[in-house]
Amino acid sequence: MMNDGIADAVLAVLFTVESSPAAVRQSSSKHSHNHTDQLEQRKRNLHAKNDPEERFSRLCMFLEAQFGPSITPLTRPKLPSSLINASSITTKAALEPKPKSDPASLSSSSEDDFDDDADADATAQLEAQELHRLTSLGIPVPGVEIRVDKHVARVWLETLEVECENRILRER
Repeated sequence: MMNDGIADAVLAVLFTVESSPAAVRQSSSKHSHNHTDQLEQRKRNLHAKNDPEERFSRLCMFLEAQFGPSITPLTRPKLPSSLINASSITTKAALEPKPKSDPASLSSSSEDDFDDDADADATAQLEAQELHRLTSLGIPVPGVEIRVDKHVARVWLETLEVECENRILRER
């Protein structure tokens, strides 16, 4: 109760000093320095017009301060499993080789190689589309990988989703 009384008294003195005629007279007199530079600096936000690379480098500096130097940008985007499954089914159906007159002449390994190549091409195409979409949103890389001791965490920058087996690191 005593501290509240002291704080109230100090605030009352400050408010009366601010509005006293002597303070108004002193502040309205001419002085040698200019206030416009200070006002412009307050109005201008130094962080407002940074490009995505600058924002990403600042994010990496922040993460390095928190977790150490083992921060790595992820180059491959996270693709939703629904897109991967739909794409591989469509690609397999569209690119599946027509059986020749003698089905025994086709070896199963060549079919598997063709399917794997088609899947890899479809996945690469989906990844390129996803990278382009993220770049157009102003996200320079899909995510970052953070290594702390033997634990690995992946942070996807668009959704800020964290993938990590260690619960403590994931929550941090």
